[in-house]
Amino acid sequence: MIPQIILKPGLAIPRLIRGTWQMHERAGKLDEAALFAELLAGYDLGFTAIEASDSYAGVEETLGRFRSYLLQKRGKEALQNLRIHTRVTQSGAATLSSHDIAASIKRSLARLGLQQLPLVQLQWWNLALPGWREAAATLGRLQQQGVIADIGLTNFPTPQMQQLLQDGIPVLSNQVQISLLDPRTGNGLAQACQQSGVNLFGYGPLAGGFLSEAWLGQPDPGLEPKAEKPFGKVYRQLIERFGGWDWLQTLLQTLHRCAESRHTDIASIALAWSLRSSGVTALLVGMSSPQRAAIYAKTAHLGLDDRDIAAIAAILAQRGPISGDVADIERSEMLAAIQASYQGS
Repeated sequence: MIPQIILKPGLAIPRLIRGTWQMHERAGKLDEAALFAELLAGYDLGFTAIEASDSYAGVEETLGRFRSYLLQKRGKEALQNLRIHTRVTQSGAATLSSHDIAASIKRSLARLGLQQLPLVQLQWWNLALPGWREAAATLGRLQQQGVIADIGLTNFPTPQMQQLLQDGIPVLSNQVQISLLDPRTGNGLAQACQQSGVNLFGYGPLAGGFLSEAWLGQPDPGLEPKAEKPFGKVYRQLIERFGGWDWLQTLLQTLHRCAESRHTDIASIALAWSLRSSGVTALLVGMSSPQRAAIYAKTAHLGLDDRDIAAIAAILAQRGPISGDVADIERSEMLAAIQASYQGS
């Protein structure tokens, strides 16, 4: 079973949260019977928390049907133990009004078949737009009404998170990208979360696959993805910012040696490091295959000894200084795309 961690008195979740980005990507092409069997197997391994989003096509509806399936297969207690986190998402050039947010919450409740959402995370991509403080206040009012149990954030930089805390918003968590390739939480956010009691959730712990054997010993693919060798552009930019391709290869070689000594793989070592050394409360992990849940559950118990940690730390010490706040590259890319769309219209 996956170890659990206490978020606040009376509330514990597994340290690994199942992400649903792959479900979103395969919307309309899913074998629902196979998916439900996979979700059930994951639940039995301890994946009792699942991450959804109002912006993921069909995911909330699918998880709502899975809740009925879980009730049928495992009973009422299992259904009560299942936590589905979701988001309210602002993107593009349009702001979100209080009415928009309330409507989003109402849709999520209906899709999931719930009377109360366990955790709603505010994701406000375009912080140049006003309204994010008002959006958080709206979530606060919905929490007081009992529609939402807890409020979280996604990709909120340190100053904006602190502003919401000053506004009296009871922020339970802030979910940002964290991995061996992404140390941006070390530029203030991790410390701010610790001081304020906000739980730090991490996504992208394998950096879009760069932290795996697939890239060990490979030549530099450049900064732009190619059809024959696709990759996440943001992850490649992070490599360039904090160390470069040669540095990544040195890191992968070190992780590979650690993995060989433990009869596992690079991804498992990278995930184990993030659970131990990054300051996260819990990590989101995607499921690219039905076998991943069992692999991740095993990894959650993989201990790294002092020698492993020292070897990895020596490589991390060689990278460039930590710069930027969380999601700054992602936000810059999005704003540039918005500007380009206006210029082209």
